[in-house]
Amino acid sequence: MRRKRTGILVLTVLAALCSGVRAAGSEMDDLVALVKDSDLVVVGQVIRVVEGDDDVDAAKLGVKLRTDIAVVAIAEVLKGDPDLKKVEVGFPGFPKDGEVGFKSEQGGIWLLKKSDKKFYEAKVPGRFLRQSRLGTVRRASRVAVGLLVVVRPKPADLKAQLTKLKGELAATKPDAARRVAAYRLGGMGDLRAVKALIRTLDDAAPSVRMAASIALQKITGHRSQVDFKNGAAAVRAQGSAAWRQWWAANEGRTRKDILLAGAKASHRPLPDFQYAVEGLSQYDDAALLPVFRRALDSAISGKNNTLVIAAARYLGRAKDRKSVHALAGLLGKTWPTVAAKSTAAMAVGNITGKDFGSGREAVTRCAKWWAANKTSTKGR
Repeated sequence: MRRKRTGILVLTVLAALCSGVRAAGSEMDDLVALVKDSDLVVVGQVIRVVEGDDDVDAAKLGVKLRTDIAVVAIAEVLKGDPDLKKVEVGFPGFPKDGEVGFKSEQGGIWLLKKSDKKFYEAKVPGRFLRQSRLGTVRRASRVAVGLLVVVRPKPADLKAQLTKLKGELAATKPDAARRVAAYRLGGMGDLRAVKALIRTLDDAAPSVRMAASIALQKITGHRSQVDFKNGAAAVRAQGSAAWRQWWAANEGRTRKDILLAGAKASHRPLPDFQYAVEGLSQYDDAALLPVFRRALDSAISGKNNTLVIAAARYLGRAKDRKSVHALAGLLGKTWPTVAAKSTAAMAVGNITGKDFGSGREAVTRCAKWWAANKTSTKGR
């Protein structure tokens, strides 16, 4: 079974590599199809490589082939189980003597298919999307946020997941289960979870109350200065009442309008401003440009990497040329993380029409381009 599967993958790889680069529309159609057919789409990095066994049948044909296995640490889940922290990935390779098909520290956006109980297999011609020469895959890192829209769960599935998680908030469930459910509901960003989370602010467990408070702020962008974890009971009661009153006044509004109100309420990066901006980053609306320009300024002044990423993603999709100097300027600073710099570099690429790749490669290429072009692009 494994040999057959490996053979199919090899044929897929060879066919893809021989097909060349297609027209842009076709490439994006192919990418969407790959995403839909994948069990898991993640941003990740190889942290360990396990060298696979040589394929006996391939050896008889004079071909050196084996399926290597890489352990990938997941930085972000674009599709699949949000609780996954790392996965094992198998991929057939044609390694030279003494080499393996995977290399540590390499990463990108991965499209994976569950092959058996042990590991996933890559769904794309290249091991990492940013490494492939195909136009489909090269563009993937710049449309990563768009993939979230493509793979959004069906309404029925989403409703079932919400119902299940809200059930996990019941007082009869273990503390850890209630806490995880609250965090996951916050990550889903669905207003239908607000009432259940407001009730959870009165939970007996301090950690659960804190998780519910954070989840509410992530979903709504509405700030709360109450310490629901360690605050006095009377203060927490006032805070819960304030949330109920606020929700009664806002329940009929869309999430976008609620988040926008939260984003405009303050220039401070945490906790009120950041959650609102992160939530708004999923929308493609030119009217939001002033919010995200301000968010980027706030992120830079506050050295806030998470906010840099949220703002850069939106500004890149919006192709906001006025943000190029600020985004490219981050590449020469010491405080941003690689993820923040990479997102900023990819945003610059999206705005200018340049393909810098992703990860450290994007940072290096964009910085080189910026050094040669920052004078000529000033003010544009």
